[in-house]
Amino acid sequence: MSSGSLSKVAVIGSGISGAVCASILAAGGVSVTVFETGRGAGGRMSQRRETTEDGRVLFFDHGAPYFSVSDMEVMGVVRSWEARGLVSEWQVPFGSFDQCTGKFVDFEKEGKTKKYVGVPGMNSMCKALCSDPGVEAKYGITVGKVDWLCDRNSWSLISLDGQDLGQFDGVVASDKNVVSARFTGVTGRPPPLDITSSPDLAILSQDIPVRSCFALMLAFSEPLSWIPLKGVSFKNSQVLSWAYCDSSKPGRCHASSNCECWVLHSTTEYAQAVIARTGLKKLSSDALSKVAEELLHEFQATGINIPHPFFMKAHRWGSAFPAIAIGGDEKCLWDKNKRLAICGDFCASPNVEGFKMGLKLQSLRNFDAFPRAEEHLLQKTRSGAVVSIIGLIIMATLFVHELKYYLTTYTVHQMSVDVKRGETLPIHINMTFPSLPCEVLSVDAIDMSGKHEVDLHTNIWKLRLTREGYITGTEYLSDLVEKEHSAHKHGDSNDHHEDPAKNENEHGFGSDAETMIKNVKHAMENGEGCRVFGVLDVQRVAGNFHVSVHGLNIFVAQQIFDGAKNVNVSHVIHDLSFGPKYPGIHNPLDGTTRILHDTSGTFKYYIKIVPTEYRYLSHRVMPTNQFSVTEYFVPIPVYFLYDLSPIIVTIKEERRSFLHFITRLCAVLGGTFALTGMLDRWMYRIIEAFTKSKSGSIFR
Repeated sequence: MSSGSLSKVAVIGSGISGAVCASILAAGGVSVTVFETGRGAGGRMSQRRETTEDGRVLFFDHGAPYFSVSDMEVMGVVRSWEARGLVSEWQVPFGSFDQCTGKFVDFEKEGKTKKYVGVPGMNSMCKALCSDPGVEAKYGITVGKVDWLCDRNSWSLISLDGQDLGQFDGVVASDKNVVSARFTGVTGRPPPLDITSSPDLAILSQDIPVRSCFALMLAFSEPLSWIPLKGVSFKNSQVLSWAYCDSSKPGRCHASSNCECWVLHSTTEYAQAVIARTGLKKLSSDALSKVAEELLHEFQATGINIPHPFFMKAHRWGSAFPAIAIGGDEKCLWDKNKRLAICGDFCASPNVEGFKMGLKLQSLRNFDAFPRAEEHLLQKTRSGAVVSIIGLIIMATLFVHELKYYLTTYTVHQMSVDVKRGETLPIHINMTFPSLPCEVLSVDAIDMSGKHEVDLHTNIWKLRLTREGYITGTEYLSDLVEKEHSAHKHGDSNDHHEDPAKNENEHGFGSDAETMIKNVKHAMENGEGCRVFGVLDVQRVAGNFHVSVHGLNIFVAQQIFDGAKNVNVSHVIHDLSFGPKYPGIHNPLDGTTRILHDTSGTFKYYIKIVPTEYRYLSHRVMPTNQFSVTEYFVPIPVYFLYDLSPIIVTIKEERRSFLHFITRLCAVLGGTFALTGMLDRWMYRIIEAFTKSKSGSIFR
């Protein structure tokens, strides 16, 4: 509605939507008259003034208790109101009360959602806007008839009691009851505005669903100190939905210091059940008193120490809270030929913020660089439909491809000198020895100086396996490293010629040696094998570890194997790694199988370890290691000799920039759109030429 073609406009309803519309129109030089049924501005943001029998004056925000803001432009308006002293942030604890458990739950974190209230009442913004220069507000007047005068190209408004309210160039209806059947339920008369002559407003012919609610205003002589919250939502209650302490709001200096005011809101189901019994007409005092008693009883049934109030009064909100928004993209409905606009939260969104969103989206139309032609100027063809469908399929396919390309990460490799020191190197082992029982296997680790490490933190398990590979037993070894390394120094011939009995005692066999030999031989005859897995933590220097039968003394080993040539070190390496795995890592020894037939020997694996860091998109760094390996075979155990590279590799996950994605997306979609447009024009001309050659035969 352009203010340039208007001089006098009527606004029906002084809620937040109507008040803002009136203020904006008046700022554009339009003379605005606001008509409000209630005693003051505010709508469901109004404030109730009550006087007790002893003359005390009480104030209640019995409608919307507060409002919150998420849109930045709306926030700019709220800040301007805050600067004028019309609103203030309500900083009190909020939470929930579970009626079943009788406990307070879900305490809201402080500052999570800013809540604003009007100062000194919720209607302060509406009152201020309706008092702007150029705005005349008339309260206590219900518009009963809104007629379009074709001969005068203007609107005529008549009150419910028959009073002529004047003629206006345009009308803004922010009260949905102007077109709602609920107006008939309350007054017994048809709705003021007949929308049958305005096709653009046809959606208003449908009943707009609303959420009914009863509000109970309470005043207590003393503060309700047993309630730790000032805003409470109720769970598992069929009657109550919310309770608010009005006295805790900023700027309520008018409230008496020796009392505390609360407002309770009923559930929609409770309100609908009452309305189903009583109808939409004004409730009697007895009916409202009964509602008040039921709401208070539910409040006191929480088990909290709540005294009886010295003031109590109920109010019905029959249709003030819309359940849906019907305004579409423009957030309002209007008939530009008759200069009639329908706005409000039922058009934009069912909350206080909706009014400003509607105005913002409406103003954006002025920047439309792609104005649309009238519908009757557009010609739709079958060939155009086919080309459009093909183009949409192609664009959808390209969009999915580009989205996958954008979401897929890629890695960047960087190399630098490894300056880490004093850290340990984790060795993850998972191997199977199908021809050696667990009793004879041991794990040994030696650093680059040839000295056995004796302070390793090990976590190794051995699983006994049958010939078929099934598990028959488990053994956990807290330390597989040979701490008595002086008795096992490799290359020292004296160690292998000690007195067998002495060796027995050193290795803990004693009198059980014969039993052990017998058990091991029996296990080997049954084809028993062993699976060794776990983690070795060694110093971060070059060294080796090996799995062998060196844990046995010579006497026992000779009795079991009858010489080194009979030790079958066949093995399968399921997993061998030097740190956690990252996406795309390849450990070359995983899945390696080495089986010996009628021979014995040593498998030596020469491993070159490359320290590696993997950096995720989330900036989490995972230190690990890669390695390469060579091997050869000589007689007896399985050796893994490792050395560390002085270079560290950093693998960093990255994702293509969003601007790169948008650029590619615009290029492929725009190119497809342009190509399909050219194809459509060519097809149209070809079909048109073909149609003319057939003397008017209909092809399209």
